[in-house]
Amino acid sequence: MKIVSGPTASIHISKLKDGDIARIDSWNGEESYVGRIVQKVDKRLITLGKGYGESWGDITLAPFAKDSFRLTVLPKGTVLEI
Repeated sequence: MKIVSGPTASIHISKLKDGDIARIDSWNGEESYVGRIVQKVDKRLITLGKGYGESWGDITLAPFAKDSFRLTVLPKGTVLEI
């Protein structure tokens, strides 16, 4: 998936609002997650376009408190190319 237009500044995972769609910028040193498009649903982070096991359960837990979990929220109207 490629973002064609619209990203804003990078924020910590704890700042995501329910329903936000974002791009992973930094994931605690795991380069394979960088660029992945996700959506926050309740306390979960769902990977768009991937299988069930490619998402995260409760992102309010301690491991996600590290500053190395950063994302860019995609504003309404952002174009994604699949």
